[in-house]
Amino acid sequence: IRQLRQISIKETGLILRRLQQTLAVELTPEQRKKLEKMQERQRELMREERPGLPPPRERKGGKREGTTPPPPPSPTAPAATEPVKP
Repeated sequence: IRQLRQISIKETGLILRRLQQTLAVELTPEQRKKLEKMQERQRELMREERPGLPPPRERKGGKREGTTPPPPPSPTAPAATEPVKP
């Protein structure tokens, strides 16, 4: 059960990171900064909720300065305004 939980947590984190990257492409620079601040605040809250435990592992390589933004969505991907079909 513990292993399944860990796998689920990792997969959820991966999905959330991809979603945030996809959304970041659509945001204005001001909105992107606000999203980054919200992400950092969430990391701080997660660290505070782990008293006595080591801090959660950061992504390999950490945050890099001067990285290129995520690529734009592919032309075949549904637009943000289009409803998602099940």
